Amino acid sequence: MKHKLLTIGLITLSFLVLSATSEKAFASSTTPKSMRGYYIGDHHLLWLTKHTLHEGAPQADVYSYHIRSVSKKGHNYRFHTSFTMGNTIYPTLKLKKVGYHKLRLVGMATVHKVTKAHYYRYANGGY
Repeated sequence: MKHKLLTIGLITLSFLVLSATSEKAFASSTTPKSMRGYYIGDHHLLWLTKHTLHEGAPQADVYSYHIRSVSKKGHNYRFHTSFTMGNTIYPTLKLKKVGYHKLRLVGMATVHKVTKAHYYRYANGGY
């Protein structure tokens, strides 16, 4: 009887602790491993690491975003990020997985995964 009451008490306590934590704790704050890497295509660059997202154009500016959380619905990913330049803004970047090694930046280009050397050659030369 004592073990049963102790078990019920522990379950209740753990439920209360879990319900008190914020929902942000349940969202992933890192990029999925299958998406990490270097992407190029249609005059766009994309570089995904564990905690950062770099987006830009060849021979132009590349913006770096800190990933705060990542949410997924089907093949669509929402990267909730922060970007500091003077003051901090919090944009949400949407990516859609359209193929094995292809991503589509919603509202922009479709990019495909390449090696680091190919990425830097494209970024510096633009071809």
